[in-house]
Amino acid sequence: MKFQNKIYCVVNSVAVALFAALSLVFSQFDVQFWVCFVATVTLLAIQTVVVVVADKNCDKKLFNILSPRGVGYVSSAISVSVATAFCAVRSLPSWVGALVVALFGILTVVSAFLSKQLAVLDSFIRQATVDAEVIMSRAATEQLKALSKNVYEALRYSDPVSDVRLQPIEEKIGKLLSQFSIDIDNNDLPAATEHAKTLIRQVEERNIRCKAYKQKS
Repeated sequence: MKFQNKIYCVVNSVAVALFAALSLVFSQFDVQFWVCFVATVTLLAIQTVVVVVADKNCDKKLFNILSPRGVGYVSSAISVSVATAFCAVRSLPSWVGALVVALFGILTVVSAFLSKQLAVLDSFIRQATVDAEVIMSRAATEQLKALSKNVYEALRYSDPVSDVRLQPIEEKIGKLLSQFSIDIDNNDLPAATEHAKTLIRQVEERNIRCKAYKQKS
């Protein structure tokens, strides 16, 4: 587990303990209180697990602002504050506090999911570039090496940032790269030449679309 995630778990545990202490001291132990109390503790526990699992695999920030762990900190602080108020103040309906906690819990889960999806998207060009370099190292002739180098450089100088709308063309690029790899292994120069040309055109089109999507956003 990452050191940052260990700190997050400790902070969240302290937040739960503080919430439990304050709510148990000031609350009236009715049904509404227990609903809010149990819901808050359960949701914070689930939230902690989701954030740790997500941030273990990626640190992709949403809108370049917060990672899932950052969203988790904000969500936990607000959730504990709101839940404590609604549990401690009898005139406030506890179920509303539980609802607020649930909403922030959902926000954290969604942010973790989106962060992971964005990280997967942004890894495509980097991984394809690595694959192209490996293919280039396997080329047996100078002509095949030249073709492989052209493909490698087209990918290497591509924008690594991706977009959900680029998935279809990136899938085509992935399939073409796999076929090009087979051509290189088979020393099939005509097929490799054709696939290399198509592959480079697709990469260029992908980069044009990527630039256009950035300008619109």
